[in-house]
Amino acid sequence: MATVAEALPANAIDEMLQEIAPADLDNEDIIQFKNYLQQKDARQLHSLEEDLRAAARVRGRKIILRERLLERLGTDWLRKQQEMVEGELATIEVAKDTIDFNVLELELSGQTWKLGKITRVLRLDEQANTDPLIDMIKRREAEDEAGMMQVDGGIDDDRLDTMFGL
Repeated sequence: MATVAEALPANAIDEMLQEIAPADLDNEDIIQFKNYLQQKDARQLHSLEEDLRAAARVRGRKIILRERLLERLGTDWLRKQQEMVEGELATIEVAKDTIDFNVLELELSGQTWKLGKITRVLRLDEQANTDPLIDMIKRREAEDEAGMMQVDGGIDDDRLDTMFGL
């Protein structure tokens, strides 16, 4: 049996490939396919045609089956998935609110602690102002300071100013 190259005119395969080949197909791929076609005879081409039709039917069935499955499962399945995602988002929002509440509680307890410390210091200061022992110690310190500032010979501030030119 004659091959396709022997049975057809020389340019027939090239013209057919130009009509059906995708524009983005590499030239080397077209040349390989052309050589493959030229080596086949009529029976082999008929078998190839049947194989291609069978493959196209299988692919078409798969596409139709996938579309039908998506139609049947899509709405219920998608709704369930959406509910799961919304549930997770709600859990995350609750966790964020809990964290914000805990941070606020920590800030409030820190301010309460600072306020407690300040109140204690103020109470101690008030107690020190009314304590007679503290008054006595302050008076003693003031007297000691005044005694140290007075030097033998009774130097006062005016004399120091004149001596040092201050």
